[in-house]
Amino acid sequence: MHILFLTTAHNSLSQRLLIELAQRGHGIRVCVAASGDAMIEAVSHDAPDLIIAPMLKTAIPEDVWTRVCGRGCSIRPTPRRACGPSPMASRVGA
Repeated sequence: MHILFLTTAHNSLSQRLLIELAQRGHGIRVCVAASGDAMIEAVSHDAPDLIIAPMLKTAIPEDVWTRVCGRGCSIRPTPRRACGPSPMASRVGA
């Protein structure tokens, strides 16, 4: 599977995830995206099967959702106002 990491910083979390997925035979490219335009360009260039955003401070542009996800690409969304190491857990009881 061809995986694209969209990340604001290639930190220890994304580095560890990259190692684990690469050891399982997946092709991975990391895009340190400082802007929506950088994300659009990376996604257009790579045509990934899966996009993972392990550390992203900027919202994924709508163009990525509408154009790229039409090909069957999956993106794991994070709830708005999520914070901390586990955004899903931070929403419990909200």
